[in-house]
Amino acid sequence: MPKDPVLKQLENLEEQLSKTLKEVSSIKLQFEAALSENTKLSVENENLRNRFNEEQGDREPTVNATLRSVYYDKGSHICNSLFGTSREGEECLICQEILYR
Repeated sequence: MPKDPVLKQLENLEEQLSKTLKEVSSIKLQFEAALSENTKLSVENENLRNRFNEEQGDREPTVNATLRSVYYDKGSHICNSLFGTSREGEECLICQEILYR
């Protein structure tokens, strides 16, 4: 006896919903794993940041301060590729990275 077309559509829909549910479950597991890893890394990052700040104390960044006062503030690059050349009033992201390490 041939199946009713509506029944066949319902079976197809049930099959598709089942596949979709499996995909959603898989994505949920991946999300939970990523969220757990993110939490662990956030805690570790906070601990490392606290430890770094404790070790830094009140030390002055002498090299960076010297680079800033002697070169960068007077308009020269302090980055490796353009060291000593004029910045011509523009900010250099590489120089700023060196200053704020």
